[in-house]
Amino acid sequence: MPRDVDDSGRIVGSRSGRAVGWRCRRLYDLTALSTGLPRGRVLTDAGAVNRRGDVALNALDPATGRSVAVALTRTN
Repeated sequence: MPRDVDDSGRIVGSRSGRAVGWRCRRLYDLTALSTGLPRGRVLTDAGAVNRRGDVALNALDPATGRSVAVALTRTN
């Protein structure tokens, strides 16, 4: 489900319990594309994207079973 779109057309949201992004009609799993996440952490929903491509998300912390807020910063 799409949650936000930026000025360049990047769309973020969730699908099947995973945070995803859509760009040029292609679907991307944001957990799979992310580096530096703690082991086992799964990005579950992307709620917002800004014009730089930074994304605000929720993630599941496997150690506690709780949802935690995460920010991803675009590096390229």
